[in-house]
Amino acid sequence: MKYDSYEDLFAAFRAGELEGWVLWMDNDNCSLSWNGSSPEGLTEEQQDEWASRKYEEGQRLFHGNGQLDAVEMLRGAGIPCESC
Repeated sequence: MKYDSYEDLFAAFRAGELEGWVLWMDNDNCSLSWNGSSPEGLTEEQQDEWASRKYEEGQRLFHGNGQLDAVEMLRGAGIPCESC
């Protein structure tokens, strides 16, 4: 993973390093998902391949435990938080 913590990830978003990406959250999974534009003029097959590569890239950039990471996310955003 390029970003090892939510703090690193949030800093990258604030610095503009992740333009076009969104943090995709599920109950037990969290990763970056491409939300920007795709290249024009691709066939359907090429579009599917491109989307698959972007998915894999997002997984390499960051992968977390989804909502289970709420405390770390809040701390990374500068919000004091504890869990019980």
